[in-house]
Amino acid sequence: MASGILHKFLHLTSFRSPFLRTAVPSVAAAFALQTAVGVPSILAQTERFYDASGSATFLAVTVLSLYLPSLRARAAAASVAGAAKPPLPSLLSLVTGAGGSAGGLHWRQVALSAAVVFWSVRLGSYLLRRIFQEGHDSRFDAIRRSPSKFAGAFVGQAAWVSLCLMPVLAVNAAPPAMLAAVPLKLTDILGLALFAGGFAFEIAADRQKGRWLRRRREKLHDEPFMTGGLWSRR
Repeated sequence: MASGILHKFLHLTSFRSPFLRTAVPSVAAAFALQTAVGVPSILAQTERFYDASGSATFLAVTVLSLYLPSLRARAAAASVAGAAKPPLPSLLSLVTGAGGSAGGLHWRQVALSAAVVFWSVRLGSYLLRRIFQEGHDSRFDAIRRSPSKFAGAFVGQAAWVSLCLMPVLAVNAAPPAMLAAVPLKLTDILGLALFAGGFAFEIAADRQKGRWLRRRREKLHDEPFMTGGLWSRR
């Protein structure tokens, strides 16, 4: 039954535009995942899994967009009697040089998707650990007991994930052969360097904030906001 629903959904979203064929199912997945977490969170009036669900949605939608063309090819083969399902593309295709061939993956798609995966796993695990240490998130104090307002937070997060991932969806929607026709450029290197720098900045800032929060819990200071570090007001 689940397989039939998936095939029907892939058929309904089989647009002519490669971008729409990837973006529409990916955005739908983002809203579905946020709904799956939002409904029990609203009923339990807890925000403990809000941030973690956002990171998980980033990860899931990115991986889905990367493999959607292959999933469509496998679904099409399954509808033809006796047709063999094509294998899912392997990351080894980048090593063997098959990344630019039909059905493969291009290094730009893998690099961009890997950046989102690393970032979402790191941030999601940090935020989940923090909320369990703190016990609550003050951002939700005014809306936790209002189902409509709390639901709006999850809808907003689904929209935020979808909008932020649009560049990734656009790259993953492009045929690998088309990307292979574009040689390595300075913008590729600058983009990866920008991600690496921003990733390191975020890790350092979160560690500094974590130490600041721990010291505040231990009554070592009573600062309302950080006065030192990357996120300080000074």
